[in-house]
Parts: sequence; structure tokens; C-alpha cells
Amino acid sequence: MKRRLALLLAAAPLLAGDGTQVLPLRTQLSVEDAKLPGGETMGLLGLTTTTDLGPFYIGAGLYGAAWGQRGGFFNYGLEGGLRGRPFDSLPVEFDAGLYAGGGGGAAAPQGQGLMLRPHAGAALVLGRFRFGAQLSEVRFPHGGFDSTEAAFTVAYTTDHLWRPEGGWGGPFSGPVSWGGRELEGEAISVRPA
Repeated sequence: MKRRLALLLAAAPLLAGDGTQVLPLRTQLSVEDAKLPGGETMGLLGLTTTTDLGPFYIGAGLYGAAWGQRGGFFNYGLEGGLRGRPFDSLPVEFDAGLYAGGGGGAAAPQGQGLMLRPHAGAALVLGRFRFGAQLSEVRFPHGGFDSTEAAFTVAYTTDHLWRPEGGWGGPFSGPVSWGGRELEGEAISVRPA
């Protein structure tokens, strides 16, 4: 209950007030090579979309096996952390955060499926783009292994998600603008005959 109240209080400035509130959305792609027991490696590709709440951020993420012997491994969850630019004269942003999610597949030794990924890193800021590196640790507490590695990241920030006027008056019922960009997905199921 305390966590929910803290999150609600942190989000209050975004929900209250008159007029439109612009939320910066950052979509980040990360690539890293996790080390599994027995000398095996699993390439993890991560995709997260987060929004800033002051210096803090929170959002959803997806990690999946991109190479190695564990194709079919996926993990969905939440990511949050702290990021900022302490030196205005340098185009560098620092970040420290935690991803927590669940999933599995491909007979990966993930135990009960819980994956934790604490990370810390820095990124070069070029307008709305961020190119960076992180030191991350992929942990499967019930799977019996931890892997520390470098991750490389590319991120893009948009400012097109907005909330219509109304403040605390009622549930969100207005449009969401994605600035003319489109997102499309497709799912295909293939079964051997």
C-alpha cells in the first residue's frame, strides 16, 4: 500500500493542473551477452519504454534471446530508475536502474522465471538520441546464476504523449497523440505438418 501511495504522489504533478501535460517517452534498445552455467552464452536484446517523473523514470520492458542456444526465451516486466545530466556543459547522461520481470522458455535455467537486472551506465546525448553503455547484472534468483556484463544501448525520446485538461476530475478518457508515428505488430504461428 505504501508503494502505491508513493507512486501516486510522484505522479501527482503530471495528473493535476490545467491544460495538457506532455510526458517524455524514451524507447531504448539494449544488447548484451549473458553468461549461463556450463560456459553457454545467451544474447539478450532488451526493449524498454519509460517516462520521466522528474529525475526518476518508470516503464515497461521486454527482454528476449537474440542469439545462442536459447532462442524462444522472453521476459516481460517493469523498469525504473534515476537518470540525469549533472554537468550541463557535457552532453553526457548518467543512469542507474532496475528491471524486474517474469518469463522463460527455450529450457533456459531461469528457475521460477523471476529476472532482475540492475544496471548503471552513461550515454552520449545527441538531441533526442542517446548512445550509451551500461554495466548490468542479469540475475535469476531461483535459477541459480548471475551474469555481469556490458550492455550497449540506443535510445530515442519523443514528447507526444499527452493528457487532456481535467486534472483529478475523473478517469483518463482523452486521446493519446503519437505525433504521426505508427506502431504496427504482427503475430505468426508456424506449426510443422
